[in-house]
Amino acid sequence: QALENNEVDMAIAGGIRLGLLPLNNTEIGVESSDGRTRPFDSSSEGFGGGEGVVTILLKELKKAERDKDIIHAVIKGSACNQDGATVSISAPNREAQTQVIRNAWENAGIDPTTITYIEAHGTGTELGDVVELEGITKAFEGDTMRRQFCGIGSVKSNYGHMEATAGLLGLVKAVLALKNKIIPPTLHFSNPNKYITFPLSPMYVNIHKTQWEQEDSIYRCGVSSFGFTGTNSHIVLERASESDKRGSDNNLPSSYILTISAKSKKALDRLVTNYINFNYENRSLNDVCYTANACRDHYNHRLAVIFTNKEELVSKLTSYREKRSYFDDGIYYGQVMDRKDTESSWEEVTTNTNLSWKEIARHYIEGKAIPWDNIYEKMDVRRISVFPYTFDKTKCWIDVLKDKFYETTKEYYTLSLEEAPSKEFYNDMKTTRVVLLFGSTTGRDLARYLKEKGVSIVEVWLSSSFKKQNEASFECGKSTSDFEQLFNNI
Repeated sequence: QALENNEVDMAIAGGIRLGLLPLNNTEIGVESSDGRTRPFDSSSEGFGGGEGVVTILLKELKKAERDKDIIHAVIKGSACNQDGATVSISAPNREAQTQVIRNAWENAGIDPTTITYIEAHGTGTELGDVVELEGITKAFEGDTMRRQFCGIGSVKSNYGHMEATAGLLGLVKAVLALKNKIIPPTLHFSNPNKYITFPLSPMYVNIHKTQWEQEDSIYRCGVSSFGFTGTNSHIVLERASESDKRGSDNNLPSSYILTISAKSKKALDRLVTNYINFNYENRSLNDVCYTANACRDHYNHRLAVIFTNKEELVSKLTSYREKRSYFDDGIYYGQVMDRKDTESSWEEVTTNTNLSWKEIARHYIEGKAIPWDNIYEKMDVRRISVFPYTFDKTKCWIDVLKDKFYETTKEYYTLSLEEAPSKEFYNDMKTTRVVLLFGSTTGRDLARYLKEKGVSIVEVWLSSSFKKQNEASFECGKSTSDFEQLFNNI
């Protein structure tokens, strides 16, 4: 809604589900005994738990096309509603699920018969799967009576139930299926649930890796997600258009410039290796350069390479990596010491678009902020998927074992008894008055043993209060006053 109302240009939608505590006593009656989810299967008995993090970036289609973004799929429409009162969590409302699907189709403005796959909620509960399939069938019956033309699956058979993040995970699966034109199989399906009559429904369970083929080149699917509290949602997706794809570098510049930058020299070298190993097949070199030059941040360690084809690019990058040759035949390297300089504008490029790649490369490694958007403004380029930034593997944990304090101290102490090395030990003790505080016969035995060795002993027994029996024997309570009397008498 915020995107449609132009309140924001982009939005990040995400979810996370982590089982941080090993709680096995929190079952609510819908978990499977072995932790596996078997959607639509006769042996389904509930779902297994899953963990993960899912994040997607949303943007209005026309703005994404204007900004030459990578578009993985298009959201045609969506809808949400509420079950209202039901018998239990595992007994949802079929009419509400039917209605939310119909509302999503209406919101998308599509012909429901063009939907050829649905990523179902599919929790693997015996009743929940039945109600969901009945709801989908009822939704289709308003437009068609065709049988088994629409595949159905559930990613919960792969990852388990990720609860509040389950819907996003299903969405990602559906987006990847559209993008690759491949419907992944649903796992753990052997025999259909006996209460679901698939041959008489529009659905079939997709249990094989299936090549998705459409005669009219319109690929559409639906994704359902139903909450524990009765909230139902359904979204309609469509495959992004391929009309802007190019298969060659025809009518493109005779030479290119590729800029690579990183926050450290090691990170820069790793990025260079990635570009050397990159698969340039069926990719426009101008798109590769546009993505690197105009769509990424630029850091202190900078490299610029001028080339005419992919073979020359790989050759020059390899030369830089192995020979470390700079300013040699189209290879430029520089380190910007003052970060503020990288944020300054360079008016010369803005006013003079006829500068050569060599002049641009020299200014770039000096730390100038090149207005790449102006350079590529009249070129037919688009952003493509390449590898991410390669961070340095810097350990951030505190290594307490190397701390000087821990080198001289122990984390805990233990008490142990050792036999005296010689009789001199007892000779030294004969000139000392030893006080033994004990509360068992073991202490009395020890006192007797030391007396036999000629050691002067004062016996102190734990009791309820202080009491002097004789000059060498006392009873002592646990209070401060009792111990004060003991010390005074000794």
